[in-house]
Amino acid sequence: MKKFLSVTLVLSLILSVQIMASFALGNNQSSAMETTQYDFNDIENHWAKDAIERYKGKGIIHGYTDNTFRPDQQMTRAELAAIINRSFGFKYSGDNNFEDVEDEDWFFADAAKAKFQDYMKGSEIRPNEIASREDVVTAFSFILDLEENNQDLSEKSFSDLENFESDRKTIIEQFSEAGYIQGYPDGTFRPLNPVKRAEFMKIIERVFGYIVIDQEDADNIPQDAINITIINPGIVIDNQNIEGNVYISAGANGQVVLSNMEVKGSIIVSSSQGDESIVLDSIKAERLVLTKSKETIKVRILNSGISEIETKSNSEITFEGKTEVNKVDLNATTNMEIEEDAVLSEVNANMKTFISGLGQILHTYVRTDEIIMENKLGYIRLYGNAIAKIDNEIVSRSNDDYESSNKVAEHKIEFETDGGTAVAGISQNYGTTIDSQATSKTGYTFEGWYSDSTLTNKVVFPYMILCDATLYAKWTINEYTVSFEANGGTAVAGISQNYGTTIVSQATSKTGYTFEGWYSEAGLTNKVAFPYTVSSDATLYAKWTVNQYTIDFETDGGTAVAGISQNYGTTIDSQATSKTGYTFEGWYSEAGLTNKVNFPYTVSGDATLY
Repeated sequence: MKKFLSVTLVLSLILSVQIMASFALGNNQSSAMETTQYDFNDIENHWAKDAIERYKGKGIIHGYTDNTFRPDQQMTRAELAAIINRSFGFKYSGDNNFEDVEDEDWFFADAAKAKFQDYMKGSEIRPNEIASREDVVTAFSFILDLEENNQDLSEKSFSDLENFESDRKTIIEQFSEAGYIQGYPDGTFRPLNPVKRAEFMKIIERVFGYIVIDQEDADNIPQDAINITIINPGIVIDNQNIEGNVYISAGANGQVVLSNMEVKGSIIVSSSQGDESIVLDSIKAERLVLTKSKETIKVRILNSGISEIETKSNSEITFEGKTEVNKVDLNATTNMEIEEDAVLSEVNANMKTFISGLGQILHTYVRTDEIIMENKLGYIRLYGNAIAKIDNEIVSRSNDDYESSNKVAEHKIEFETDGGTAVAGISQNYGTTIDSQATSKTGYTFEGWYSDSTLTNKVVFPYMILCDATLYAKWTINEYTVSFEANGGTAVAGISQNYGTTIVSQATSKTGYTFEGWYSEAGLTNKVAFPYTVSSDATLYAKWTVNQYTIDFETDGGTAVAGISQNYGTTIDSQATSKTGYTFEGWYSEAGLTNKVNFPYTVSGDATLY
């Protein structure tokens, strides 16, 4: 009986521990992408409600089976690992685990992932220890490679970190300066304070920004998204401008495609792709960092412009199309294939490097004894004990720093002006630059120089000379407006047409005048011939000749009155006539003698007065 009770008690204790663990993380033994099927009933008025609901919906966080989230509850280091694994989409673990983890522990898999990804240090995970603010900062800083990717940040000083080790202090200060976590109003950070579940949700929100789990997420990125985190493969993001960073986590093992995007921060890649590659197509970005991957990171870069690239994990990079990169720092074993139209301005080979292809490297600085360049590409300099195999020739530093002998070639740039004023060709050394050259074409606006005759790829100046080339002028035809001054005639609307096209004469009329045509100046000296060719903005002026009319007089038996011919708008006085035995009553405008004429009479047309 006692034995039965003892066994029962042990089973009860084990069961209660498992249930508590399941409550705390929403059944952590299930898939990392599992979502809860209930709404939390204890966050309605909580300050972190929006963040909690957002990441619950994505399966990042789980609640308790009593429909609570318990936002102000502390979390253990095991729970911290579980949520970090789900947040970053970590799916793989090695054969090793922490010494204080048993096979039957609910957190066994998550601890193994934390060990494999190396974001929790030491031989023990201390799973039941309450997670501190420093624990969170250390884990995130390592995964995100924060030290490198925020190297321009100043450090925010906290009064209670003065006695901290320099490295620990720097990590906390940089993480806070990046805006991911805040200190306290009294100027302290309190690194050993426990992290509450709601506080952790806000940190996730600041670090990850918008999380992309599937293609539906990718197709619905909000316009105000600052940072984007991709945690699964098979994602395509197109036509987005990102103000902050794009992070492709280790969980995105497989192909991810970014196209037609501008990323004003960094693109950080930590995923290995197997036979697939990260594809960056028509991307403009400040920085690309390949880091924190256990396997080789593969990236294809097509028709893109990137200021800096750094490899910190073994990498394979292909540069295709008209890709331009200002600086490449190779701090891990790297294979680079540079296709013909791609240009790298500076490459610093600090680790084992293999470079192939017929593209351009303007300057290569070698600080390793393991570099192979299949072809001679631009200027090469070796430092220290560096040795390189270049175009099948072994070269090394002798008394002075080695510089390749055939580094300079002269190339000629021709200019095809397409009807514009001629521009002389320019011959200069490889790697030097030229400014834009002036040309003009009557009736056209110069839109710039292009590298192809189809006028697709506009040249950015200063233009670096890499080979013989022809640049092509692009023109936009000007539109001009011809206005009409009718000089008292009926109004004529202006006409806007392209340079070199023609217009016909426009009709206008003016009572009492004959239209003589349009003239090119107000003085009415130069008559315009039609069709009129549009060559600039212009005003044409109407010329008029006043009409002359004759007023005849029908005296009805009275003495004759001679007709009077006068210009339109002038006046005549009454004309005298007499008739024996009759009194003259005046002149009328019609034979029926109904409408008597008043004088002076204004001439407005041929008329007979009675």
